[in-house]
Amino acid sequence: MSPSLRYRRGGSIVVREVSWVSVSVPRPNSFHFVPVRDVPRGAGGGCPLVAEPAAERSGRQLWLRLRDRMRLCETRTRDFDDAEIARVKATQLYLDGSKKLAPDDFRRDLVKLSLDPDCVGCPRFAGCGHCFAGKSGDVFSRDDARLREIVRELSGAVLDVGAGEGPYAAELDRERVQLVAVEPDAERARVLASRMPRARVVADLHHVDGRFDHVLVIRSANHLPDPEAAFARLAELLSPGGTLVVADDEAFALVRTEEQARRAEQGPAEFEHYRNDSAEQMHARLATLSLRLLERRDVTPESSTLWLLRYQKEGA
Repeated sequence: MSPSLRYRRGGSIVVREVSWVSVSVPRPNSFHFVPVRDVPRGAGGGCPLVAEPAAERSGRQLWLRLRDRMRLCETRTRDFDDAEIARVKATQLYLDGSKKLAPDDFRRDLVKLSLDPDCVGCPRFAGCGHCFAGKSGDVFSRDDARLREIVRELSGAVLDVGAGEGPYAAELDRERVQLVAVEPDAERARVLASRMPRARVVADLHHVDGRFDHVLVIRSANHLPDPEAAFARLAELLSPGGTLVVADDEAFALVRTEEQARRAEQGPAEFEHYRNDSAEQMHARLATLSLRLLERRDVTPESSTLWLLRYQKEGA
């Protein structure tokens, strides 16, 4: 969620604008690959594509390693260019194992895919779509645990921007924290208020004043149409010595069936990103503010989609 957003609902565009930020064009934060054909591959056998003179070699394609075969998949996205597709394939590629319109519990719905070891050193590696296989382990819970640990340690006046329904509310110590939550969506604000009855829930930053010991922008930074203006305002609201926590997700890709892709494309696609900034890109946006970096966690091939930045305001 974000303090100002534009989202699609039922094919139309709904705009909710807050005057302290400008409006830009939203974009998806994910895309999918769908099956094209299968190629047999026995257990222990070498890659059959090495011997295929006409093997697919497009960066918009990939091969999924299955037990006895390889499955060619391709993306038809027009929202991501070739360089972005290559970067996402190398770091944040998942198999969608859900039957839902869209996966909403990444820990259970998604299986991370990584480059098949047989691809390393392959003479046809350059230009090939490459082969990927499932990787065990829950990267989402592991990375989210650090964020929850940070929230759990907070005390004093806390401002949560784009609070949504309060997914981290349970981590806040209600005796030590005085929470002000910014949430423009009325239904989500209602749910949040029921979960945190002592919190003050407001629709935008015009209703926020005073100073805060901590500011949270969790999974809402990439929803801000004008992040430079938004974070300049948040820095003003932060007390000297206070901390700013910014965490969000990079773009990712899903390998899914044609039916899963069709359902997703016909869905409402609410609350899309305005950008898919990485930790590096967001850190650069905040470079002019009087903030000292305390912690930075980047997205890697071994991590989930989540990155983290934690700052302290200078002048304590």
